[in-house]
Amino acid sequence: MKPSNAAALNQALDSISAIRSHLDLMPLSETIAYDAVCMRLIVIGESLKKVDSSITRQYPNFPVLQTMAVRNRIAHDYFGVDFSILENTVKHDLDQLEIVIRQILSDEGTTWQFRSFADLENASY
Repeated sequence: MKPSNAAALNQALDSISAIRSHLDLMPLSETIAYDAVCMRLIVIGESLKKVDSSITRQYPNFPVLQTMAVRNRIAHDYFGVDFSILENTVKHDLDQLEIVIRQILSDEGTTWQFRSFADLENASY
């Protein structure tokens, strides 16, 4: 069954959060961090391709095609991935992606979804 738009978008947000957590523990240059980040980028691409095309048309700055291209590059040419491009993507593009995803969720009336107890640490009541 295809997940809802909100579920797919929240899966992508979870992966963005996981990437940040991995990089808080060790640099991207460490093999284990590199592998973990690559896997989460694949998850982001897989999640976002499940979002309805009406959403992608409504938000022209929503980089679904770019995230799927990153997913395809990692999945099909892992050893051909350019480290500096991957590093730039993680440092700069994930923030923008998160902003767009949160805007879509807000516009769709789904601003926050409980996904883990870690979410509660930063929750405001």
